Amino acid sequence: RFDYSVLGDAVNLASRLEGQTKGYGVLTIIGSETAKRASDAFDLLELDIDFGRTLPEDGKSKRGFSNDGTTLLSSSLHLETFRQIAREALERAIAPAERPEVTRYRVDFGSGIGKGKVAARTGGYQSVPLGTNDFAIALMGDHASLSKKKQDAIRRKMSIGLRGSDRERFQVVDEGIVLFSAVPHIEIAPGALCEWMPQESIVFDRALARLETRIEMTGDAMFIGMEMVRFGRSASGERFTAGDFRSSIRISRDGRPVWLERSRIDGGGRLLEAGAGLAGWPVSGTLIAAMPVVDDEVLEAWRGVAPIEGDGAVTRLPGVLLARFRGSSCEAGREWFVKLWSEIRPRVAGVPVTVPRIWNT
Repeated sequence: RFDYSVLGDAVNLASRLEGQTKGYGVLTIIGSETAKRASDAFDLLELDIDFGRTLPEDGKSKRGFSNDGTTLLSSSLHLETFRQIAREALERAIAPAERPEVTRYRVDFGSGIGKGKVAARTGGYQSVPLGTNDFAIALMGDHASLSKKKQDAIRRKMSIGLRGSDRERFQVVDEGIVLFSAVPHIEIAPGALCEWMPQESIVFDRALARLETRIEMTGDAMFIGMEMVRFGRSASGERFTAGDFRSSIRISRDGRPVWLERSRIDGGGRLLEAGAGLAGWPVSGTLIAAMPVVDDEVLEAWRGVAPIEGDGAVTRLPGVLLARFRGSSCEAGREWFVKLWSEIRPRVAGVPVTVPRIWNT
């Protein structure tokens, strides 16, 4: 008599997916690889929708040819038809079900904070799991009054993983978790202009954050960069009451530094309220323009523009023009910076400002 077993990652994954069917109340759950091997969405979702029957006819050229290059582009009628097909497919694919119960909870991070407590462990190749000893889950609202047994049953379905990360890019400490992001290092060739306009950074309460930027210019290269930071999610009433935020920026030309700045903001510290710091405002921003010579015309143009709200100031140093902002919203600071940017970009690049598309997302 023989007892046969099947081993391997695929078997382990299948076993985990099978176990998840009870939690979601379905008969079958498939993995990403199975979904990829399906010939199309209709095989995967078993939908009886035929694109060809509902699409409008292809356009034709004046001579009656349907394969003319100018008529092969999708018309507004085609796009609207595509949207209608997508809506119909979603309505058929999403099985009707009762709205799931909402569970409100808070997660605290810290070395050993979850030792002896109940939690699940994240699996999969896309996420780096955080050990269950390093976080604790506290249920909130009506769930906080449930018995310990029922609360633990909910916690067994919760896990923490850092998607797309690496174990060397974060560290759990007593006060929380430190995330180590990549250090932007930009090299600018002679005669070139580099513009660095990232989205604003949001520093959560109790965060331990580090932000570092390095700019290396050669010859007559120029750099225009912006940095905007919001301390706490003020829209929800959150303030930066604990933790610390450190940032540094180094700009050099031909190996010699032209601007070097380091700052540290402690959560709940005096700089958040002091006049020499943020003066109670939750948003701080900096716009830097580094070029071989900053003339009086550019300086006066910047000083002639004021922010619509909050405080703003402009300073000129050898080879550097600097604008500082503090206020209640990132939008106000960004609007002011765009106006300053609009003053200098045509002068140094000969072209008007083009707002990055990422700002509209």
